[in-house]
Amino acid sequence: MKLPHGKLILVSMAILLVIGATLLRRHLKQSDYPNVQDKQALKSVDIPAAPSTPRPSINSLPGPALVVDQPTVRDLPRPMPDRRARRGSTEQAIDRVSDAGSLEAQIQAIRDLGNFQDPQTIKVLGPALHSHIAEVRKAALEAMREGTVEDPATLAEVRYAVTNDSDPGVRQAALEVLVRYDESAEARSLLEKLASEPRGAYRDFARRELDRMDYEADARSRPDPQIQRVQQQ
Repeated sequence: MKLPHGKLILVSMAILLVIGATLLRRHLKQSDYPNVQDKQALKSVDIPAAPSTPRPSINSLPGPALVVDQPTVRDLPRPMPDRRARRGSTEQAIDRVSDAGSLEAQIQAIRDLGNFQDPQTIKVLGPALHSHIAEVRKAALEAMREGTVEDPATLAEVRYAVTNDSDPGVRQAALEVLVRYDESAEARSLLEKLASEPRGAYRDFARRELDRMDYEADARSRPDPQIQRVQQQ
């Protein structure tokens, strides 16, 4: 009696499964590992524990020991700058001006002096105002604007450049230095002159700066309301 083709395939698969299961049981019995179904054998297997590495404490790490009540960085006062290191950096920046190998490098080195609010930079920036190259004069004024100018003689040269320099970019840069650092009567007189010119290039700028100066002077002349409230209590 012949079986249908589909039933023949199912019978063959069942026979293969039985043979596979028999071979697997035989292999497990001959293996060195304990039978999975034998709970007692599993208990007798000695599984070594992973070595425990002690976690280092914070104070054992390199560096200073941590104090629990130590203030955070935000609570700590900002360190005072080292004036000797600052002076050395300024001197190196000044040396880069004289060591520049090209005009472009020298102009950039002059501008970089504006990164230092150090009066020593005037030793280079002051003479640069007399350069016959407009870009050099402009770079010196831009460095003064970003840095600091305290020398009255240099401020007088800045006032002169505002109205007498042949380059409009230099005059603009000098005017920006003047309104930032020069609080003299001569500076105010110069701004009033520029503000009164009917078609002056800096008329509106000078008027705005005069208004700002008047506003700040009026604010300084008034008593502090907070101090008044404290005194009244």
